[in-house]
Formats: sequence, C-alpha cells, structure tokens
Amino acid sequence: MSARPWLVRTQYEYGRFLLGSGAASDRARGMELLAESQTTAAALGMRAIAQRVEYLLGAVQADGLGEARGVDPSRR
Repeated sequence: MSARPWLVRTQYEYGRFLLGSGAASDRARGMELLAESQTTAAALGMRAIAQRVEYLLGAVQADGLGEARGVDPSRR
C-alpha cells in the first residue's frame, strides 16, 4: 500500500490548520502544503480532496488569509 494518499490527507489537514494561525509564515506554509496536496491528489485521482483544496484556496484568495479561518469546504 502506498503512503501517498495519506501524505495528501496529512498535507491537506495540516495546511488547513496553519491557515488558521495568526502567524503570516504559518499561513504561507499552509498555502504551500495545500497546493502540494492538490497536485498529488489530482495525480492520484483523489478528486474529493483536490476539490476541497481548490475551494479552500479560492476562498483564501477571494477573501484574504484572515477570512479563510473557519472555512471548512468539507461541510459545504
């Protein structure tokens, strides 16, 4: 069994966590992790997570990093 699907999930969850941080460097790293998880999820055919990341990144870009706190695309 490949660990890549677990890596995608971990990057996604940790990226979401970091977006909620008050530190700009944490939020920046969170964005990086989300982008990495989206790329790998798409390559593995993990459409649900890729779509969640796309939604979350879109919300962050549309509203700014501060407004992304509390956005939970899995509950939309």
